[in-house]
Amino acid sequence: MHVVLLLRSSTPVAGLSDLAVRVFAALGLTEYEERESSNYPPDDHYFCGYARNVTVEVCDSDESEMPEYAYWLVLTDKTSWKDSKTELVAEPDSVAQKLAKAGFKVFIPTEGWGRNDWKPDGKVFE
Repeated sequence: MHVVLLLRSSTPVAGLSDLAVRVFAALGLTEYEERESSNYPPDDHYFCGYARNVTVEVCDSDESEMPEYAYWLVLTDKTSWKDSKTELVAEPDSVAQKLAKAGFKVFIPTEGWGRNDWKPDGKVFE
């Protein structure tokens, strides 16, 4: 599994760190950390949250098609040795609903997202 959700906050955030803390709280994740990687522009860092069954990454968006969504949330199969007792229903709609209840606007792009010929289309949760 590798699913990207586009995020924006309905209230001001003081940067990626503040947003990540709010996202992980909304999802019930208590184990998370900041990581560095040159694959995550513009500041070469992102945050990783851990559940028993899934890894949740929160990073700045590098998407020019939808600039109103300044952040990404990436759901992947568990990719870490970190152990967590938290279980997260990792279905994109379920995650988006939880985040919307916590004050985020979430966009789940349609298939083909990321291709040059993709037309912005998907589900919005707010």
